Amino acid sequence: RHIDYDLLDLDKPDFALLRVQTRSISGNRALPVPLELSRNPAWMAPNKEVVIVGYPARQATLPRATDGSVDRAGLDRLRGLFGADYGTKFLSPGVVKSSPVEESITSFHDATTLGGSSGSLVATVDAPLMAVGLHFGGAWRSENYAHGLARLLHLGFLDLPGINWVP
Repeated sequence: RHIDYDLLDLDKPDFALLRVQTRSISGNRALPVPLELSRNPAWMAPNKEVVIVGYPARQATLPRATDGSVDRAGLDRLRGLFGADYGTKFLSPGVVKSSPVEESITSFHDATTLGGSSGSLVATVDAPLMAVGLHFGGAWRSENYAHGLARLLHLGFLDLPGINWVP
């Protein structure tokens, strides 16, 4: 489905929270230790290196250049990055391009993402490894969007019992 980016409101949150069992249903094994969530908005500051960890999906439509033609260079790049292995977990490195101003909850980053990457973890590259954001969208070969977790917490969206935050 086509997203009209002129109607996209980057000041509104776009995420969902799920409560999960602490043990797997099959095999009754403990789940992996979760990453800690950072309260520090500086982790989403410009020029900070981050990684996006998620499951990019195959493009539903062919990528287009600004003139409307098929973006052949973009297609070649996607084949080089993903082959035909969509729906598999990928780690995509990138850099935060801008951070939320006081009124905004959205940061921009340049990590490679596709449809299916929405909801993917944005993590620090520097130690300690922490969750600092949630990827939620982007514009082809232009920019990607993520919500900074510290900003969402500050605004009250994530102030819930049972969420593991660190200073």
